[in-house]
Amino acid sequence: MKAFTFKTAAILAIVAPSAMAATTTLDTLLGGGSIVSYNGLLTFSDFSYYGGLNAPDASEIGVTTDNANDANCITFATPSFFSFDKNLDLTIEYVVTAAAGYKIVGVEMKSTGDADGTGAAGVYKVVEDTASLKNIFLEAFVNSTESKDLPPAQAYLIRDDAFVVPGRDGFGGLSDITQCYELATGVPTPTAALAGLAMLGFAGIRRRREN
Repeated sequence: MKAFTFKTAAILAIVAPSAMAATTTLDTLLGGGSIVSYNGLLTFSDFSYYGGLNAPDASEIGVTTDNANDANCITFATPSFFSFDKNLDLTIEYVVTAAAGYKIVGVEMKSTGDADGTGAAGVYKVVEDTASLKNIFLEAFVNSTESKDLPPAQAYLIRDDAFVVPGRDGFGGLSDITQCYELATGVPTPTAALAGLAMLGFAGIRRRREN
């Protein structure tokens, strides 16, 4: 897997922090709440939460975008994620939308925690293009990073399935999950690109006929 490098710094002017970038809890975002990235170029909305086995309450899950070092990121964190001797699973869903003039072209996911012996912990991530409904899958085990390029899109539906499995002779736990998005400007949509190729082909045919 190639290293994930943000092109944002090279092509975007970093703006002042948005007043809506904040640290809150997941329960305040359920039912229509939203939060923006530190630089104001991403909006996170349409949150859903499905608490499975031994999952914490939504009010115990912290959500933050207020970090200048992670200007295009969102972090979910809570001590209650730790479940060293118990199985745990939970799912968080949300929609990430780029500001006008920008496209989301990459994603990086990092998980922090601990695991030993037969224990395991991590996050399965599903990224769905809200226009094409195509899915892209990522997996980040504890203390690892996973990244992928994405087809340029204005918005993506995100589903994070976090899990902890202590196993027979081990332990596992998660403390936080951070997800960052790469942005680009001037990226043509697939439809626009095909239309451009069609026009070039038409022009070539017309020139041949004229000659």
